[in-house]
Amino acid sequence: MNDAPNIRSLVNYSFIALPLAFAGLPLYMHMPDYYARSFGISLGTLGIILLVIRLFDGIQDPLIGYFCDKIPEHRKRIIMSGLALMIGGIAALYIGPPVIFGALFWFSFAMILATTGFSILTININLIGGFWSDNTKTRIAISSWREGFGLIGLLTAAITPSVLGLRFPDQITFPLLFGLFFILICVGYALFMKFLSEHASLSSKTGAASNFAFISILINRDPAFFVICFISYFAASVPAAITLFFIRDYLNAENYAGLFLALYFISGAVFIGAWSNLARRYGGWRTWLFAHLLTIVTFGWAAFLTPNDIIAYAAICILSGTALGADLAFPPALLAARIDRSARRDDATQYYAALSFLPKFALALAAFGTLVTLDIFGFNAGSENSPEALRVLLVCYAIIPCIIKAISAVLISNMIIKEGPRDENFKGGTPNGTTHVS
Repeated sequence: MNDAPNIRSLVNYSFIALPLAFAGLPLYMHMPDYYARSFGISLGTLGIILLVIRLFDGIQDPLIGYFCDKIPEHRKRIIMSGLALMIGGIAALYIGPPVIFGALFWFSFAMILATTGFSILTININLIGGFWSDNTKTRIAISSWREGFGLIGLLTAAITPSVLGLRFPDQITFPLLFGLFFILICVGYALFMKFLSEHASLSSKTGAASNFAFISILINRDPAFFVICFISYFAASVPAAITLFFIRDYLNAENYAGLFLALYFISGAVFIGAWSNLARRYGGWRTWLFAHLLTIVTFGWAAFLTPNDIIAYAAICILSGTALGADLAFPPALLAARIDRSARRDDATQYYAALSFLPKFALALAAFGTLVTLDIFGFNAGSENSPEALRVLLVCYAIIPCIIKAISAVLISNMIIKEGPRDENFKGGTPNGTTHVS
C-alpha cells in the first residue's frame, strides 16, 4: 500500500480520533467521580466495577480482531455497528439512570456498550492507519496526525465539562456534553467514510485470518514488545485514574482542573510533531526512550508538591505533557513494522486488538488498585481527609507512576541493546533504510 498521504486525506482519516478521545476522557475521569458524588456509589465499588468491565472489554478485543480479520470485506459495516454502540452507551451514561433503574446497573450496562463500540472503532481505525504506508517513518507521521486530533479531543473534553460546570449542574452539563460529542462524531464518521471510499483497498487489504491468534501474539510472537507497551500504559493509567481527586482534594485547586488538563493536552498536541521529527533522525525506539526519561524527570516533581502549589503543578502539566504524543503515536506505528517483519498481515487486526487490549487492561488495574487503596485508607472524594489518606493519594499519583515508567524505560533500553540497529522502513517485507528500531 503506497498511497502517498496528503493533507486532505490525513484530515479525513484522522479527524474521527477527535470525538473518540473527546468521549473517552469523561468515561474514565469524570463518570466515576460523577456517579460517586451524585448517586452515592463508593469508590471501592466503582473500582471493582471498572476492573470487571475492563476485563470484559479486554477479553472481547481479540474476538473483535479475529472477527474483523475473518470478514475484512465487511469492515465498513463493522465500523458502523461500533459507532452505534458507542453513541448509545455514552448517551445513557451522560443522561443518567431513569428512576426505574439502579445507578449501579445503569453505569455498568452503559459502560459496556460504550467501551465495546469504542473498541470496534479504535481497533479498525488504528489498523487502517498502520497499513496505509509501508514506510515506518510515514506510519509514525500518520499516527501522529491521528493522535494529534485525539489530543485536541482530549483538550476539548478536559475544558468543556469545567466550563459548563461553572454555570450548570451535572444533570445538565453532561447531556450538553453528549450533544457536542454527537455532532463531532457524525462529522468524523462522514470524513472517515469519505477517506475509505478514496482508499478502498485499505478497508479489506488485511485478512482473512485462518485461526484465533490473540494468545499466541501476546505470549509467543512478540512478548517483549507488548510487555513494554503494557508497562508504559500502566504508568500513565495510575495517575489518570485519580487526577481529579489529586487536583481537588490534595491541591485544593478544583477550579483550575480544566486549566491543568488543558495545559497538559495542549503541550502534548504542540510537541507531537517534534517527536515525529526526532523519530526520523534517531528511530522510534530511541525517541520513545527519550520521552520516557522526560516523563520521569518532570512528573517526579509532583511528589514534592504541597497543597495550593498551583503554579508548580501547572508547570508539571506542561512539561510532562510534552511526552504524551510519543506515548500515543509510537506503539501503533512500531507495531506495523513488526507485523511486516513477521509476515503476519493476515492476523493484523488481531495484533491491533492486542495493542488495544493493553491500555484497557492497564487502566482497569490502575483504577481498581488506586480506588480500592484509597478506600482502604479512608479517602473520601470531595470531603475532608486525614493527612494519612492524602499522603497515600500523593504516593499513588506521583511516586508509583514514575517507578513503573522507569521499569518501562529499562526494558526499552534492553530492547535496543538486544536487537541492535534494526530497520524501521519496510516495503513488502524488504528493508530499505537504516534507522535504529526493532
